[in-house]
Formats: sequence, C-alpha cells, structure tokens
Amino acid sequence: MKAKVLFREAALRDVEGILDALAASGPGTAERFASALERGVRRLSEHPEIGHPLPFRRTSLRGWRSWPVPGFPSHLVLHLPSGMSVTVLRVLHGARDPRGLLEEGGRSGS
Repeated sequence: MKAKVLFREAALRDVEGILDALAASGPGTAERFASALERGVRRLSEHPEIGHPLPFRRTSLRGWRSWPVPGFPSHLVLHLPSGMSVTVLRVLHGARDPRGLLEEGGRSGS
C-alpha cells in the first residue's frame, strides 16, 4: 500500500522558489524539475524510508530523511516518514547546507 505524501507550507514555498530560479536559467528546466519531483514523490509514496537519515542534535528534527530529486541531485527532499504517510518538510538545494540551516536556524519545517 502506498503512503500518503503531504507537503508542508515551507516545502511548497521552497518548490515555488526553485521553479522560479530554474525558469530564469533556461527554457524547459523548471518543467523538467517539476516532472522529476513528481516522479520522486511517487517513489517516496512507494518507499517512505528512502534516502539517508539526517543526524540532527535537536530532538524535534530527528527522524528526518534526505533524498535527492531524480535527475537533480543537488536538490534534496527532506521528509519524515510516519506510518502510512510521508511529510515533505522542505525541498532545498544542497549548497544551502540543509542540516545547518535547520539545526542552527531553529526551523522545524512548518
């Protein structure tokens, strides 16, 4: 049975920002990213534990996993599997140091 995938507001804002930036970089790039993210979310629903666990010190961030968007390995889907659902908390470019951004910034992905 597939897990239900939920996107937090922060993740939706992240995706919007990435799509805007990619659209400015060249024709078709944003569309390719959107398609790749959609494929990745389908796979995430089939395999909620996919990706690497993120080693956070803060207990409120424990359990998060990181998985690259297929075909866009610098863009990471940060998600939290829980029973029959997966919550996509953030979608960030790896150059932003997702662990440091969240650990030090106190952002919980809401």
